[in-house]
Amino acid sequence: MRIIRIIGAMALALVMLPAPSFADWYVAPYVGGQFSSGSRGGSFFAPAIDSERWNLGATGGWTKGWWGIDADLGYHPEFFDDGGGFLTEASLLTLMGNAHVSIPARARLRPFASGGFGFIQPNLAEPGNLFRVDDMKFGWNAGGGIVTMLSERIGIRADVRYFRATDDQSATNGFGIRFDGFDFVKTSVGMAFSW
Repeated sequence: MRIIRIIGAMALALVMLPAPSFADWYVAPYVGGQFSSGSRGGSFFAPAIDSERWNLGATGGWTKGWWGIDADLGYHPEFFDDGGGFLTEASLLTLMGNAHVSIPARARLRPFASGGFGFIQPNLAEPGNLFRVDDMKFGWNAGGGIVTMLSERIGIRADVRYFRATDDQSATNGFGIRFDGFDFVKTSVGMAFSW
């Protein structure tokens, strides 16, 4: 319940902030890859993260000066190793709300750091849906990257980000994965468009 209170407090703080003036709005679609950090769960047969697969998504938000907020939506169509066809679904969806800071604030080359809270939704299913996992887990992410501006409104954005789920420790499923310590690292690169 503590994580729910934290997310609620962050949402309230964002609502109470004054509307940004002269802010740079942006959207950055991306593609990337993922890497396991070693969390496999409680079973030898738990599906492993397939680090040879790709992901796609988009980050959008606004920046004013050296700080800003954004939302990140990521989709990993084949996140888990399907075990040679054993799984009919093996994807992962992430939705995070983040705050970020960039230094220097208005340079053409802008390193940034960001982090926040949101949801991680694994989608695992066996043939016939004998076992299935598709419920959202609370989670958080932190990372950073760099934006290189090619012009006033177009740039390239690269990002490395750590994700971790904070599920109930007692939660179990037929795949033997414990999502209370489930984590991974995602890399991404894409174009950034601002206005």
